[in-house]
Amino acid sequence: MKNGMVLRYAIAGVIFSLVIINHGILSGSERGMSIQERHEKNSGTIYKEAGADQIYDISKCDFHFAEAGAGIRDTAPSVYQAWVTLTVSESKRLIAKGLLRYPPFKERLEKGQVIITKGTTNTYIVEELLNETLRPGEFVIGHILPARGDLKLDRSNPRRELVMKDGMVRDISLTEALEDMNEGDIILKGANIINYRNKQAGVMVGSPTGGTTGAITPVIKDRNLRLIIPVGLEKESGQDIEMLSRHSIIPHEAIGDRMPRIWSIEGELFTELEAIKQFADVEVVHMASGGIGGAEGAVTICIRGLKGEVEKAVEAVEAVQGEAGFLR
Repeated sequence: MKNGMVLRYAIAGVIFSLVIINHGILSGSERGMSIQERHEKNSGTIYKEAGADQIYDISKCDFHFAEAGAGIRDTAPSVYQAWVTLTVSESKRLIAKGLLRYPPFKERLEKGQVIITKGTTNTYIVEELLNETLRPGEFVIGHILPARGDLKLDRSNPRRELVMKDGMVRDISLTEALEDMNEGDIILKGANIINYRNKQAGVMVGSPTGGTTGAITPVIKDRNLRLIIPVGLEKESGQDIEMLSRHSIIPHEAIGDRMPRIWSIEGELFTELEAIKQFADVEVVHMASGGIGGAEGAVTICIRGLKGEVEKAVEAVEAVQGEAGFLR
């Protein structure tokens, strides 16, 4: 028993020593450094320019420092942090507002052509672009509702996809718009599932020809178009989307309704994280998901940076909090 305790303490000592060596916890020259300065010294990563995955690594480094007695406040007093929670509808509104500030999208709206395909998140984008309130369902095709419930979408007067060229709305069909797309033009298409770390997205497709996804995919590749995928983090999954796509087309006998296939799409994910960054120079991390009392499907996000920037980001989030549900 005594020998076992000694062995455990020895192992713990080795691990602690490795943390000290790897992170410089006991280095007098680093103890007073900010996160940015310390990270530049150790790995060359600049905090300000770090991506979502990199800020996660920085946070892990800080946690090691905190565990060793050098708390984050002591080592980086200039870094501030806040956390916010967004419901599904609040996320959709924030993504829409953030996308309209996104430079590549803004530039193409002014000079070039943009197609916004139908979807719930894209409904909010159309509302922001046109400064209109759309009837829930008029800009939606596929959707998921509770298995037991009486909620329904009003699709009695559907709109077709929104096409804009050089800042003006064009009253043409999706097929006509696709024929007139040029390299670098943008298509917005939502998703039903994503793997954020792997930058993957998938769409549930019921049509044998692939529906909207089947129509836009070959044109995107042939004409080198830019696909932006506005999607909330409530659709985050650890699954490999390519694997799910292959799994969904395995021959089978259906019990009940036949499940749609998953079509893997390649594009640029634009989530709440990217949206927040359009309002402030901050780093953001998806910290938690879910909740109760209307926060089912919600996401909780950590916002980090200089005080003024964090406050600007929080203000942008607060502006959409209270957004009614999609079926309002």
